[in-house]
Amino acid sequence: MKVAAKLAWVIVASMCAVIAASAVVRWRHDQEIFEDDMARDHVALARYAGGAVAQALQSHGPAEAALRVDRMNQRNQEIHIRWIPGGPPRPSGVRGDRFYSYAPLPPESPEPGTIEVSESLARERAYMRADFQQTIIVTLVMATTAALLSALLGYRLIGTPLSLLAKKAHQVGTGQLQPPVALPQKDELGELAREMNVMCERLADSNARVAAESQARAVALDALRQSDRLATVGKLAAGLAHELGTPLNVVAARAAMIAAKEGGPDQLASYGRIIEAQAERMNRIVRQLVDFARGGASPLRVRVATMAAELDLVEIARRTSALLAPLAAQRRVSIHVGEGSAAVAGRGDVAQVEQALANLLANAIQASPPRGEVDVGVDLVRATPPHGIGEPERAFARVSVHDQGPGIVPGNEARIFEPFFTTREVGDGIGLGLSVAYGIARDHGGWIAVDSQPGQGSRFSLFLPAAAG
Repeated sequence: MKVAAKLAWVIVASMCAVIAASAVVRWRHDQEIFEDDMARDHVALARYAGGAVAQALQSHGPAEAALRVDRMNQRNQEIHIRWIPGGPPRPSGVRGDRFYSYAPLPPESPEPGTIEVSESLARERAYMRADFQQTIIVTLVMATTAALLSALLGYRLIGTPLSLLAKKAHQVGTGQLQPPVALPQKDELGELAREMNVMCERLADSNARVAAESQARAVALDALRQSDRLATVGKLAAGLAHELGTPLNVVAARAAMIAAKEGGPDQLASYGRIIEAQAERMNRIVRQLVDFARGGASPLRVRVATMAAELDLVEIARRTSALLAPLAAQRRVSIHVGEGSAAVAGRGDVAQVEQALANLLANAIQASPPRGEVDVGVDLVRATPPHGIGEPERAFARVSVHDQGPGIVPGNEARIFEPFFTTREVGDGIGLGLSVAYGIARDHGGWIAVDSQPGQGSRFSLFLPAAAG
């Protein structure tokens, strides 16, 4: 029920209750006055009749007294007088539809007795019925008038403003802050409308400020990640030089043999196929490096546009491990990717996930001792995000990187994801790898878990949202 309708019902009900209470009080008061007037009239009439009866008893006896009473009754049909010989007078009051009054005969009467005067209450009750009907009619007219006025005024002064405020609150809830609500009235509702407009203006300013700050943060994070990516490329340069050196030597040797015209046509064709294969090998290595260094979308675009992409995390783990194989070989560390029974599909951006995994692998390679091993595992687990309060347990794709290094020094667990925090020597990293990897995981709705024991290596687990099904 609307507020205006509730207000109208309350006003009408209160008015009807007041009128009914007033009518009851008035009816009781009128009844008391009517009965008091009737009792006074009866007393005067009983005294007159008592004197006449006493005089008749003295002069002519009881027969004459009864005759005089009958003559008095004939003169007034509404009032009935009766002579009751002997006995004390009865109490006055209403019995049935008549009012009775009693008075004793005067002291000079030769015989004791009582005069009874009774009068019909029909006139009083007819008056009360007419007054009741008039009260009902007046109550209905006033209730109808009050209901119409309350509804009209309530709709204009309360209903319409509240509807506009409710509509504006719904618009604010959906993010629509304009246009402002217009309430010209100068009361509490008008003040509320003006405060709501001021609140919307402040929210609009805050949203613009947050959007600008978020955009600046996204640009800064993108630049930070690209810087870390290029730093990783620099680390890979020595290993890639070795990888490219072997096919280049093969190509140079076969080209020299072709130039010296060694061998017959069949051998020359074989040399050409060898050169083509080695060139394709070098092209593939360079393309992988360029794709890795090119970078991906910004964090905001990752959240909005690319989270729907399904990723084969096993293939990404193999491809990233192959990319970092030269760096691992340079440090005499081997990388093993676990063979899963089924492909594990996650959701996210390929370039971003590859960068996060490359940072974790590079960190594991640098932490591993010579002839150490880095194990990469991919599986599907159910977990509860550590950063979510009250979030339910759901499916996540997990990529684990386990090294055989010395582990994390106690006390550094809370700082390993801080930007520019590193325990390595100068020139062996700037402390951005883990920070960038953690930011990528967080932007994808995941996180990175760390399990490390001193002297037993470290396990970094990258959690990403699992694909449907």
